[in-house]
Amino acid sequence: MTERAVSDVVGYVLIISLILTSVGVVYTTGVTTLQDTRDAERVSNAEQALAVLQSNTNDVRYRGAPSRMTEIRLSNARLGPGDRVSINVSGAGTASNTTVRPVVYTSEGGAKLVYAHGAVIRVEPDGGAAMLEEPDFRFGERSLVPVVDTEFSDPTTVGGQTRVFVRVAANDRATRIHDAGGSANVTLTTPRPAPWRRYFTDEARVEDCTETNVGDGRTELTCTVDTESVVVSETDIDVTFR
Repeated sequence: MTERAVSDVVGYVLIISLILTSVGVVYTTGVTTLQDTRDAERVSNAEQALAVLQSNTNDVRYRGAPSRMTEIRLSNARLGPGDRVSINVSGAGTASNTTVRPVVYTSEGGAKLVYAHGAVIRVEPDGGAAMLEEPDFRFGERSLVPVVDTEFSDPTTVGGQTRVFVRVAANDRATRIHDAGGSANVTLTTPRPAPWRRYFTDEARVEDCTETNVGDGRTELTCTVDTESVVVSETDIDVTFR
């Protein structure tokens, strides 16, 4: 074989290698981009579904609806109860404490949507968190802290390519009034303190918030509220999946 023939063969091999490499890079990049776009769309749809869940739960809490049903499409995600979190309200010598199990949606990519204490929070895989839907707390001379005590009669997590109907129903209601004498504390024990701190510190009546690490990835967030009394209205909500 002549030197020219060898050069032609080498040239063809280099060109083919370059083409195959380019196709591989484009394919890998394209597939990753499509997957990211698909996952983002699925999480966005789930955000809307949890906003509806919040609204439906409010219908049960405030408007006397016996129950409400919310449809959530999973698309390889998981839906189930999360680790317990608590809320404590204390005034001048009185206190009330409630521990609840949040509703948690976990996407295929690892992002989470959490419905807890009447709020919807998004948690990224890297741990960053933002409050998407706020709770119905009201702070003034007479403050209101509605507590949503979500519990699961069947604490099974569901997942896969399916759709789930989340049924919420009220089991019991109770109201407590705490005399604060000018200052009350609202304490949340949660693995997601950052969005709650931002929510509280945006309130004019909230004087200060402190955080204490209590282990197991949880933080005790205590916020002091300038108020004369706090009304804690607690609704026990039974959550079932169908």
